[in-house]
Amino acid sequence: MKLVLGTTWLVGLPLTFIGAGVLKWPIEIVYVLYLSEEVMKTMIGYFRYRFHRWQHILINASIPQNGSPGEKTHTTEKTTGS
Repeated sequence: MKLVLGTTWLVGLPLTFIGAGVLKWPIEIVYVLYLSEEVMKTMIGYFRYRFHRWQHILINASIPQNGSPGEKTHTTEKTTGS
């Protein structure tokens, strides 16, 4: 989600605004500027995949703070014979 928001607001929309609003370029060139957002998403996504960063994020999110994955913690309650 951060990737989509970042590329949209930091790459796609500013380039589109500059091309259309400031430089008054034709719609075909403005559309190519807008598509640069997709190119950036593809490059960033490829490098995340290539360097296995997405695996580290998934693994770190699944490990509990108190132990290793799959380790169960049991609580024992003492019963009193009344």
